[in-house]
Amino acid sequence: MSKNNSELTELKQLNLDLALRLERYEQQLRRMKLINEIAEAANSTSDPHQAVRHTLEQICQSANWPLAHAYFAKTSDNQTELISSRIWYITESGNFDEFIVVSEAARFKPGQGLPGIVLRDREALWANAIRSDAKRFALGRKIGIQSAFAFPVMMGDSVAAVLEFFSGLNLAPDEILLDIVAQLGMLLGRVFERAHAAEERAALNAQLIKASRRAGMAEIAAGVLHDVGNVLNSITVSSNLMSEYSEKTSIKRVSKLAGLLRDNQANLEEFLTTEKNGLNVINYTEQLGQQLREEQKMLNNELKSLLKNVAHVKNIIQRQQNYAVPSSIKEYVRLDDLIDDALKINNLQSHSYGISIYKNLAEIPPLYVDKHNLIQILNNLICNAKQALEGQTAKPYIKVISTLNQDDGTVSVSVVDNGCGITTENKSKIFQFGFTTKASGHGFGLHTSANTAQAMGGKLSFTSEGYGLGTTFTLVLPIKTDHSTEGEAAA
Repeated sequence: MSKNNSELTELKQLNLDLALRLERYEQQLRRMKLINEIAEAANSTSDPHQAVRHTLEQICQSANWPLAHAYFAKTSDNQTELISSRIWYITESGNFDEFIVVSEAARFKPGQGLPGIVLRDREALWANAIRSDAKRFALGRKIGIQSAFAFPVMMGDSVAAVLEFFSGLNLAPDEILLDIVAQLGMLLGRVFERAHAAEERAALNAQLIKASRRAGMAEIAAGVLHDVGNVLNSITVSSNLMSEYSEKTSIKRVSKLAGLLRDNQANLEEFLTTEKNGLNVINYTEQLGQQLREEQKMLNNELKSLLKNVAHVKNIIQRQQNYAVPSSIKEYVRLDDLIDDALKINNLQSHSYGISIYKNLAEIPPLYVDKHNLIQILNNLICNAKQALEGQTAKPYIKVISTLNQDDGTVSVSVVDNGCGITTENKSKIFQFGFTTKASGHGFGLHTSANTAQAMGGKLSFTSEGYGLGTTFTLVLPIKTDHSTEGEAAA
C-alpha cells in the first residue's frame, strides 16, 4: 500500500512539474509573439505615435495590465524633460479621468517620478511607490492602482520616450517582463530614428533649396540633397549597430573568466584538472574567442559600410560645389558591385524589411563611367521601388536585372517591383521636376536621375500596367571601355 502511495505521489509531482514547464513554455511563446508583433509593426512604420500606440496595446493585452501611457522626451537648451504624448491605452473600465488629467499635465526631468528615473537611468523600472511622484501615486492608490513599471525607448544613447504601465494588482517585479520591454524599447527606437532622420532631411532640404534658389540653382540643390538623404538612414543604422555591438560585446566575459582563475590561483592546476568549472575553462575560452572574432567581423563590416556611405555623400557634395566645372571623374567599375552597394544603402539585403530581393546579373565588362553618378541613379530607383512596396502586397519583391546588348553596344539595368504601380494619368509626369505621389516626397529624384542618365549618354525609362500592378524602371547606358570616349557622356 505504501508503495502505491509513493508511486502516486511521484506521479502527482511529475504532473505538477510538467504543468509548470508547460506554463513557462506557453509564457515564453506569448512573449516571443509579443516581441515579433511589435518588431513587425516597428519595421513597417516611420510614425512614432502609431508605433507607440500599437506597443501600448500589445503589452497591455499580453501582460494583462489595464492602463498605459507614453511620455515623449523634449530637449531644449541641453535640458531634457518628458512631456505627455496624450497616447493612452485602457483595457478595462475604471475611473481614470483625474489620473489621466494629472499625468498629462505633469512634466518630468531626469530623476523625477517614475518616468524621470527611467529617463535618468535609461533602463526599465518596476515600482509600487515613488516618493518624487507622490501626487500621481497617491491618486493612483485612490482609484485602485497598486503596481507600475516603465521602460525607455532608446534612440542611440538617448531616451526618446518613456512608456509606463499601471495595474490594480499588487504585483512583484517581473524580471522577465522587464527584460522583454527593454528589448522592445530598442526596437521602437528604430522608428524614432527614422522619424528623426526624416526631420533632419526635411530641414536640410529646406535650407539647401532656399540657399540654392538665391543663386538660381534650386533644381541642382534639390537633386543633390535627395541623393544625400537616401544614404542618411543607412549611415544612422550602421552607427547604431556599431554602438549596439560595442554595448553587447562579449569582452565582459573575459573579465569574468579572469576573475574565476584569480579566485582559484592558489590551486590553479587542481582547479583546471579536477573541478567541473575548471574543466570547462578551455571550451569556454575557445567559444569566447570565436564569439569575439565574430563580433569583430560584424563591427568591421559595419565600419566599412559606414565609411563607404560617408565617402559617397562627400563626393555628392563636392560635385554640387564644383558644378560649374563640367568635367567629372571617371573610373573603371563593376556594375554588379554598384548594384550591391545601392541595395546596401537602402538596407535591402536578402529579404530585408520582408522584401524578397532577386538579382539576375549578366557578365558585363568593367564600365568606364562616373561611379557616383551611376550609383545615384541606381540608389534612386531602388529607393523608389522599396517605397512603392509599402503596404501594397503580401509577398513584396524587388528584382534587379542587368543585360549586355552587343547589337547596339549598350548595357541596361532594370529595377522591377510588384508595388503600387503608376496610374495612366501620372505616366506623363513621372520625370517632371517637382512631381510626386508621396506625401513626404519632393519630386526631385527621378527628374535628376533622368537628366543624369542623359548626361552620361544614356536613357531612363519605365513601364507599368497601371495602379497596383508594379513598375519597371530601366536604365540604358553606352558601353565605354576606354579613355578615348571620355567626352562623349556630356555630348
